[in-house]
Amino acid sequence: MASARPCLIMARSLRPDATESPTAMPTTIAPATAKPRVLRFLLAKTRESARKGVHNVQRLVLFDIDETMISSDGAGRRAISRVLNEHYQIDPQHMNIPMSGKTDPQILTEIMTASKMPMHEISDAIPKVIDQYLDLLQEEIVASQYYIVHDGVYLLLEAIAAHPDMYLGLLTGNVERGARMKLDHFDLNKHFELGAYGSDSANRLDLPAVAVERALQLFKIHFQPDEVVIIGDSVNDVLCAKGYSAKCIAVNTGKTSWEELERSNPEYLFKSLSNTQKVMDAILAPMPISTKGTNKFPN
Repeated sequence: MASARPCLIMARSLRPDATESPTAMPTTIAPATAKPRVLRFLLAKTRESARKGVHNVQRLVLFDIDETMISSDGAGRRAISRVLNEHYQIDPQHMNIPMSGKTDPQILTEIMTASKMPMHEISDAIPKVIDQYLDLLQEEIVASQYYIVHDGVYLLLEAIAAHPDMYLGLLTGNVERGARMKLDHFDLNKHFELGAYGSDSANRLDLPAVAVERALQLFKIHFQPDEVVIIGDSVNDVLCAKGYSAKCIAVNTGKTSWEELERSNPEYLFKSLSNTQKVMDAILAPMPISTKGTNKFPN
C-alpha cells in the first residue's frame, strides 16, 4: 500500500492586469482571486460585444477534467495499476498506454486486452475493477505531490457561471464518482450540476448527447450542437466535439503536444485558459463557416 505523502498545493495571487508566461508551471489560483470587480469587467466586455450583435446566443460549456482543469500527479493511473496488479496479476508494463481523453472502461479494456485476458472475462471484471479503483483513488489523491488546478480555471468558471447565457457541465472519461472525488479537493464540484461520464458510456463519442439530454432536464433548454462547447486537452476531446458537430476549445495543458492538437483541427487552440476574456469570446463566437483552420492563441 502506498504511503501517504503530504499534498503540495502551490498557490499564487493573480491580478486582473497580470500577464501569464506561456511556459510557466501550472499552479492553483485561490478562488478568492475571482473578485467581483474582475467578473464585472469581463461580463461588461462580453455584453458590449453582444450589443454590437457579435454574441447573442446561449452556450452549454462542457469541461474535461484531467489535464484540462486539474493535474492529479498520476493518482488515477496509480490506483488502476494497484488494483490490476494485486487482484488480477497484470504486469505493470501493460499499463503504459496513453490514457488522455479515454473513458475509464475503455482504459481498463485496453490494459486487460494487452495482458491477453479473454474478452468475456474483461466484461465481467470491469465493474469490479472500477469499484476497487474508486476505493483506492482518494488514497492516491492524498499521496500526490503535484495535485494542482491549472492557470485561469477558477476565474473562467466564475465568469461562465456569472454569465446569463452560459451553462456549465462536465464531459469526462472518468466514472462519475471518480470525477467528483478529483474535483472535490479544490471545491470545483459546486460549478457542475450536470455531467456526462465514462460511467454513462465507454465510448466518449456518446457523451455529448448524454450531457445535452441532462441539460434539457435541468435547465429546460434544448441546446443545438452548434451551441455546445467542449473544452479539453487531448485529440480525443477534439474528435468528441467533431463527432457531435460541437465547437472544440483545445488547451495545451496536458500530455498532448501543441502540434498534435493543431493537426486535430479544433476551432480554437489555447496554450492555457489564463486569458479569460479571449476564452469567453471563443465560447460565445459563432461556429466558423469553414471546417479548416484553427484560431490559435500560443501566448
